[in-house]
Amino acid sequence: MSVGKMSNDRSENDKTQLQELLDRCGITTWDYVICGDGSGSKWGQSIGWGAALFLPRLVEPLWFCGSANDGTVNAGELMAYLLPLLRISRIEVERRKKNMPLRVAQVHIVTDSTFVESQGQKVEMPDAHAVLGAAFRFMQFRGLQLHWHWCRREVLALNRAVDKLSKDARLHQENFDAQGAVETVI
Repeated sequence: MSVGKMSNDRSENDKTQLQELLDRCGITTWDYVICGDGSGSKWGQSIGWGAALFLPRLVEPLWFCGSANDGTVNAGELMAYLLPLLRISRIEVERRKKNMPLRVAQVHIVTDSTFVESQGQKVEMPDAHAVLGAAFRFMQFRGLQLHWHWCRREVLALNRAVDKLSKDARLHQENFDAQGAVETVI
């Protein structure tokens, strides 16, 4: 995430992109909105993920991305939401420390993956992704109500942006030699 003042043009564009997402998904009440995407294929290949997190009273999103040297596309899709959710959880902890009213924070998650949207609605995820499913369930125990939305990538500029971010993160990982990095130490 870059730090500094956003230009007025950029802030207006971010407002427009957020409103487009809210309108398209029928979101009228929210505390946080995450738009994310993952990139990858199958075990034995790199994965990447990217996400935009919108916070209340902050126009420009916080951007998240990451990668791993091994995973499935569905793991990459799910990973896109973990760090933004951890950030939200931290914000909510700080609210409680300031004796702000207790609440169930409404978190809307927008994905272009039908797998993620359908699995997010379930209590249990398939065995291969059960650990990630447990993390999402735990977030709900921490006072985050997760609402999952599916939207085709081509429809929203934000979906296209996080798709690019996830692919760039994966490509960066593919060019990173993890084995070579540790050989000089081990």
